[in-house]
Amino acid sequence: MNTPQISVCMPTYNYGRYLSQAIESVLSQSFADFELLIADDCSYDSTDEIMQKYRRQDPRIAYIRHDKNLGMVPNWNYCLRHAKGKYIKFLFGDDFFTSPQTLQMMFSVMENDDSISLVSTARRI
Repeated sequence: MNTPQISVCMPTYNYGRYLSQAIESVLSQSFADFELLIADDCSYDSTDEIMQKYRRQDPRIAYIRHDKNLGMVPNWNYCLRHAKGKYIKFLFGDDFFTSPQTLQMMFSVMENDDSISLVSTARRI
């Protein structure tokens, strides 16, 4: 795979009940030049089963299941160290994009204005 423009980093721990929605929200993006890096911090729920299905569906998905629990921040850092994209977007295992244009809009802002170094989106809680 070529170097993607965006690495969507999804650290997760026992978010099996949310993962499909989170992953589908990434896969349905109009902007397709991304990798989805999912780092499972040794979950004991259905996360691994769900990920086995998704990793076969799309070559942009990279999945690692840690042998032991690293903890929240080390798992985030693991994602950062293994991300290959020009830009990083964290999307946690219990979150999802509400618009299929999210990555495109964020990418366009970053690419079109050198003075911008961080882009975020609105949140719905």
